[in-house]
Amino acid sequence: MGYGTFLGCTKLSFDSINLAKLTTLGENSFNGIKITKMSLPSLTTTTNWSYGHKTFGEYAYLKEISCPNLTSIGNHAFYDYSKLENIDINWENITTLEYGAFANVPMSFDELRLTSLQKMGNHVFNIAKIKKTASAVFFDC
Repeated sequence: MGYGTFLGCTKLSFDSINLAKLTTLGENSFNGIKITKMSLPSLTTTTNWSYGHKTFGEYAYLKEISCPNLTSIGNHAFYDYSKLENIDINWENITTLEYGAFANVPMSFDELRLTSLQKMGNHVFNIAKIKKTASAVFFDC
């Protein structure tokens, strides 16, 4: 899904949406749509077009997201999504976390296992509470 696919479609609203075959999301893909729950089981990448552009746009209605096959998360993909309560991501498969991917998202981890991580930008989890990371997470960087 490319840049701004639903940009400005502020009258669209979904309680839940399942995009089973979607593998890539561009910046501002859902900008303006009120979605509270999203399932993206085939998603592997949120693109990293330019600084400050959110994958889901300027509106932070999203409360739940499931994308278990995600491996690469672009700049500010979930920036400022303060309502995001449930994130289903297999953190061990994440290879790339770009600048501010989850900045200002009140996340909490007992243990964060980023064992496949190859690239990580600044301010990715700037307010997250992380009690423990997996051993050797940054080994041989």
